[in-house]
This record gives sequence, structure tokens and C-alpha cells, in this order.
Amino acid sequence: MQRKDTLQHHTRVLSRVDEYLAGDLSTPFGIGEVAAYAHASYHHLAEIFQTLRGESLGNYITRRRLERAAILSSYTELNLSEIADKTGFATKHSLSKAFSQTFGMPPGRRRNKTLYRKESPNILLDGITSEAQYESLLAMEFAFTCRRTRIEAGFLAGQIWRLGNNWNITPQSYEQSLRSLRFSFGKPAHRFCLQAYDSVNFTALRDFKAFYGVFVEESDPATFQRLNPECMIMPVKKGDYLVFDVPKGKQDEVKQYITLFRENLVWHKKIFTLHDFYDFFVFSDDHEAKTGEYFIYCGM
Repeated sequence: MQRKDTLQHHTRVLSRVDEYLAGDLSTPFGIGEVAAYAHASYHHLAEIFQTLRGESLGNYITRRRLERAAILSSYTELNLSEIADKTGFATKHSLSKAFSQTFGMPPGRRRNKTLYRKESPNILLDGITSEAQYESLLAMEFAFTCRRTRIEAGFLAGQIWRLGNNWNITPQSYEQSLRSLRFSFGKPAHRFCLQAYDSVNFTALRDFKAFYGVFVEESDPATFQRLNPECMIMPVKKGDYLVFDVPKGKQDEVKQYITLFRENLVWHKKIFTLHDFYDFFVFSDDHEAKTGEYFIYCGM
């Protein structure tokens, strides 16, 4: 059994890995660069990763690249060469080969196929049991409130939250976990945020992680990090956002409204046109008349 301080150290090291891979994947890099960023030796990091995550670091990096490629293929108009550039593959052919081996189809076919993967968080946590049910959700008509805003500076400060290593996660246990996370800062956090770190459509639930913490609209996170040294800092993309209000009463949790706003309005009905994929959810304080706000990046 690992000592508590050793486990905390290992967790911090892995958080640095996650922080590194949340950034730009277009520039080629190796495990050595990731290890240097995590302040660990190559072999020590590989051992920690295999022990705590149950997969090799090399496989994890490749999986992250492919899931990012799947997101860009499904949700943007980028061509295959552009997607290869953004995800660090040498050529579109090497991307297409790896993509087909992982997802069972070439990336181009994702543009015309419903994003239904039975073991994904998006399906399991929404309680969706069939592709027909998912398609009916995409076709649903509903009222919504949306505004546009611009974020010039900001960051998310918090931790990586791993849903679990088994299939026993239910919508109810997910909601209970969310409530406990909101109190993990000592009280319900002001502007508590949740961002999917892995893909809600392409990552299996057993591998899925999310980032939770607070949304801070400041340019320099150094002061915040000095007061909260255990927090990871995730920069928020600078640019324009669609901001959807999630009302109270109809749906008290994030889960299905993300599907409705992003999948239904943006990607299925194409009411809004986006040029990149980046989103996060901010819970409202208890006194406000809505559950929260869902931010979807529109571009610069």
C-alpha cells in the first residue's frame, strides 16, 4: 500500500501530464518532454502512469490524439490534413490508419454518422439506451436562452476528476459526485466549473476524466496558484463564446442540457456555426434563477 504523501505526489505528477496534454497537440513531442514538464524521470513517470492509470503513457498520448482528431472530424469543417496537423500526426494517411484501427471507420465517415457509442459518458450518464432514443433527443424542439460574450482572459483552477474504473457508475452516482465536488472547496464554490477533459462521445466511461474547480476571469493565475498550490491551472481560450442558460426546474444537472445545446442545436441542426471545439459548464450560485451557464467557444 502506498503512503498517503507518496500517493499525493504521484497524483500531482499525473495532473501535470494531464495539464500538458490539455494544451496544443500540434507540435510533435515525446514522452521525454512530458516527463520534463511533470518534473519526473522518464522511467519513474512511466511506472507511475502504468500503476495508477492502468495503461502505458505512450498509449495514453496516442489515445488523446485520436480522440481529439475524432472531435475535430465530427464537429468542425477542417479537412483531414488540417486535423492531422492539429493533433500531431505526420500525415493525413498516418492519422487515417490509426483512426480506423481505433474507431472501426475512417475519420471522414464521422461527419455523416450519429455520434452514438454505447459505452461513452454522453450516452450512459444521459440514461440513453438506444441509437433511436439519441436521435430523437437530437431532433427535439425546445426553448432556450443564449447570448454571446467575449472572454479576453481567464482560467479554470481545480483538479482532474476521474469518474471511475468500473461500469457501476449511474446517473444518480454522477449527480452525487457533482454535489460533493461543489463542496470540495469548503463551501459551494463561487462560479464552480466543470469541463470534460476527455471526449464525452469517444472516450469509454472507464477512462473518462473531467476537470472541476472554479472559473476565474483574470489574466494572471500566479496569485491564485500561490494561495492554492495544489490547484491545476487550465487556461481558457481567448475569444467569443455562445453562453446557454440552463434553467432550474426542468433539469437540475448538466448532463442532458449539454447534449441538447451542443449536439442538437450546434452540430445536428446547425443553428450556430463554430470553427473549433472547446466548452465548459459554470454552475450558478444558489440565489440565481438558473442551474448554470454552458460556454461553447466560437473562435477569435
